[in-house]
Amino acid sequence: MQSLDSSFNELRERIGRGRGLNHYSFEPIYYHVFHPTKILEVKKKMTSWKAQLRRDGYNAHEFSISKEIEKVWEGFELKQFVLDEESYSKDNLELYRSTISQLVMEEKPIIEALKSSLEKASQQPNGLVFVTDLEALHPFGRIGIIEAGLQGNCPVPLIINYPGTRAGRTSLKFLGFYPEDGNYRSVHIGG
Repeated sequence: MQSLDSSFNELRERIGRGRGLNHYSFEPIYYHVFHPTKILEVKKKMTSWKAQLRRDGYNAHEFSISKEIEKVWEGFELKQFVLDEESYSKDNLELYRSTISQLVMEEKPIIEALKSSLEKASQQPNGLVFVTDLEALHPFGRIGIIEAGLQGNCPVPLIINYPGTRAGRTSLKFLGFYPEDGNYRSVHIGG
């Protein structure tokens, strides 16, 4: 199995070469795939990896999925109602999950925030966006929906730290236990 630093170096090299046009997509989206047991190790390496990207000449912007979900939840008008309902019965956990899932995945605030981050990064020379904390999407949704929503709106490289496993050349298993998803149009490195 490839080490995290080795796969990250391969990722840097691939970004430097660019995507080019192929039968999958022209969007510069790169998944840095790593086993879910390595989530904490990846978090510890982020500072070093961003520094390496800066040395490579990139202006790296970090986009935290968990922070975006927190912003969505904090801005939700009925938040207190959901919390009050949950406190009356632990059986209402599904209410919490479905409410967050609807807010995050169906109303698409993360897609819009990510588009905004990509646009800001495109205003700088060699800008790129580094998506972190992807595991926060569980159990609300998966990144494939977000990636699909970015089609045509990715002016700079987008690196997605993906905790999961590879299943063939184009399929991934989010967190290693979700069903295989082969609908990704991106480059997968590591895993």
